Amino acid sequence: MRILVMEFTYSGSRRGVHLIRALLRYGHEIYHLTNVPIMQKPSGPGFKVRRVGDRMLVIEVPNPRTRLPWKGLFMRALIQTINTVLFTIAVIRKFKILRNADIIMARGMHPFTEPPAFLLKKMTGAKLVLDVCDPLVEELEATFRGKPLFSFFRSVGILAHRLIFSIADAIITPTSLMKPMIAKYTRKEVHPIYNPIDVDMFHPMDKATAVKALTGFLPIEEIAGKFSVLYSGAMGPCQDLGRVLSAAKLLPEHIAFVLMGAGEEKDMLMRRVREEGLKNVLFWPYVPWRFMPYVINLVDACLLPLRATSVFEVALPKKFFEYVACGKPVIAFCPRGEATHLVEEWRAGVAVDPDDIEGLAEAVRELSENREPVAEMGRNARRMAETLFSPERIGKQLDQLLREIVSSRGEKAS
Repeated sequence: MRILVMEFTYSGSRRGVHLIRALLRYGHEIYHLTNVPIMQKPSGPGFKVRRVGDRMLVIEVPNPRTRLPWKGLFMRALIQTINTVLFTIAVIRKFKILRNADIIMARGMHPFTEPPAFLLKKMTGAKLVLDVCDPLVEELEATFRGKPLFSFFRSVGILAHRLIFSIADAIITPTSLMKPMIAKYTRKEVHPIYNPIDVDMFHPMDKATAVKALTGFLPIEEIAGKFSVLYSGAMGPCQDLGRVLSAAKLLPEHIAFVLMGAGEEKDMLMRRVREEGLKNVLFWPYVPWRFMPYVINLVDACLLPLRATSVFEVALPKKFFEYVACGKPVIAFCPRGEATHLVEEWRAGVAVDPDDIEGLAEAVRELSENREPVAEMGRNARRMAETLFSPERIGKQLDQLLREIVSSRGEKAS
């Protein structure tokens, strides 16, 4: 089959990349319509098409986040609206290529990816699959309630979700706990499909190998001889990393938190670290995604922080899969849900109540003082990744679903 994956991206390491790698194992031809990551220079002028291997074409779309800050409700909506326009232009300009698609898989952020996807669906008759990872309306309620224009954006979001789900031929989601949230907008069946992770790219390695790969890219000497805990990703209200800073104040300097990423709260967090003189909180810049396996293997444990709100019970961010594939114990500092269940079921880390700052500090302290249990948790994490999230397993599941969708219109999947 010919499958088009459409997704807005910031770093280039979204779930769509992992799904594509899994689908390529089953002989599909892939078109990937996506933004140029902000850390990567475009390979050519706008909407450049480049071939990756024998069965994949990437169509690069300019990234508005290189010029506009991802901060506040209005700016986020503006950036996503610009993305909608850019992706629609790309669909029109590259129609000769995209008209051959059998499946259009539209990924977040919904409902902004749907207009260009629906346009192509109407022009080609391709089946439209929505991959819903973020409960947008619920996240708005949890993060922006009381802010200007909140009620307007919430109402628009509810109407938009009902519309996009009505035109979808199938809906997938990375966690089963998302199904009740989606059911508020549609009666269509929702198919939970975990995020696949390339367990060959993300795998355990000794620290010496990681140090060698990262020397000159990151200030790795800052964590030499320390028990280090990594968080990589967005630094915004959803993560509420101020809690991590408060926990760091309760810990000695030989236990360090490494925060890697960007976001609207990063400047505030860095200012607080300076003002409070926290020596054990380190801010590292983003590195190209290909270096992330080395970064993860450089540390002793990884942190999954989310605010104490019920909407995040369903969350299972992409970073979780990368952490466990590298054999690192996960500190699930988030509401009880999908992530805490997996961590506890597989004994692959520890779960800490998201309001318990002292509990987080104590959990990290105990891990730093008991290295053998940490190693055992890491082995369990890797076993979880190989068992549940391998590209072969997820690729087979997704391949079967997509073939059923295509066959439902009387066409034979090739």
